[in-house]
Amino acid sequence: MTQAAAPTDRQQAQALAPILAASTAAGVAAALVTVAAVSLPVAAAVVASAGPVASSPVIGPAMTAVRAAEASYRAAYLVAAARRVQAAVKNGSSLRAALAAEKPYLDAHLAAQANRKRAAVAVDKAAARHGLILGWKARMDSRTSAECAAADGRNFDVRRPPGIGLPGSVHPHCRCRPVAAFAGAPMVGETVRTQRKVAVA
Repeated sequence: MTQAAAPTDRQQAQALAPILAASTAAGVAAALVTVAAVSLPVAAAVVASAGPVASSPVIGPAMTAVRAAEASYRAAYLVAAARRVQAAVKNGSSLRAALAAEKPYLDAHLAAQANRKRAAVAVDKAAARHGLILGWKARMDSRTSAECAAADGRNFDVRRPPGIGLPGSVHPHCRCRPVAAFAGAPMVGETVRTQRKVAVA
């Protein structure tokens, strides 16, 4: 009999995300015990240290999309954090010390959350001026990431942010910004195929 494959981190985060939106901290911790296979004290401590997902006013479609995704980001963080803390405790660290070692990860998670919200505000303001299809403008120099360079000069739909995120939120120091749509430009993430004409003999 074939043994079922263990769920991936992504699948575990997807299982936890709806619970975050509909449960108390104790309920989330109990779910985390099952999802991440960690002890209840570790799960409860990680959930308490992360705090609730901060709410933000819905300004427009970009913020709506970002808010809808926040539970998934938080779930992914909680699964990874619980595993790191559990491993540290198993290796002899106290729970307090393990949580202290986890703080840089939590800080990075919270900073990314704030960055996504800042980017959503900028995108919603641009959408109010230019419409729901916007252009992606990257600052092109030696520090530009490959993702931002690939998105530069393309368009995106504010209501369905690209897989890399919104301009200004791709990475911690993203300098991209939303601008008016580029006429005839492909969408971010869209593969551009060149049609080759075949001569008929």
